[in-house]
Amino acid sequence: MFHRLLICLLLWASFSFADSDWDRHIKRFGMGVDVAVWEGQFLDMTDFSFVVSMSADLTDRIRLNFDAFNIHMVSDESDSTSRVTGLASLVSIATFPFIFFDEANSIFGLLTALNPTLEFFLWKKFVPVSVAAGYKADWFLFSPDMNFYFRPHVGLNVYAGFALISASYSYMVTNTYDAKRGSMLNLGLFFSFGMP
Repeated sequence: MFHRLLICLLLWASFSFADSDWDRHIKRFGMGVDVAVWEGQFLDMTDFSFVVSMSADLTDRIRLNFDAFNIHMVSDESDSTSRVTGLASLVSIATFPFIFFDEANSIFGLLTALNPTLEFFLWKKFVPVSVAAGYKADWFLFSPDMNFYFRPHVGLNVYAGFALISASYSYMVTNTYDAKRGSMLNLGLFFSFGMP
């Protein structure tokens, strides 16, 4: 029940970005890495993402984040390589010329629907702390078998100056190359520019 409610809330928030009013609400840009701690192995490079994110405040305590650009790598031991994709990056690159003419912000809405995270701030003074929930979706379109990737997550974020430290529990829904279905812990380190 909770996961259905969360997905409905995230989709509603994603469609909010498609409204032309929301372009002035984008407050923060960030970049960093998200690494899976897989099956107890610390900093296993089975699932690794480099992300450039954007976010907008929905209320004083609730923020919606999305990946504007990403490079996502998942290892594939079947041929000793890593599969690389970045669906959000492909969408961003393909639509970049239209961003400045897109009054409806439908591009931001699409990017948000691909990888949304809803963040609730417990407090914002001194060292802001928030809890977050969302999902990561990707499609390895140019790799063998064209695997799909889907991973819902909940986590804790701590902002310290320009740094954002994130720890999240997630459940891998799909089997995507070496990233197998099951629970995992993700650690993230991001540099955040804008209001915390």
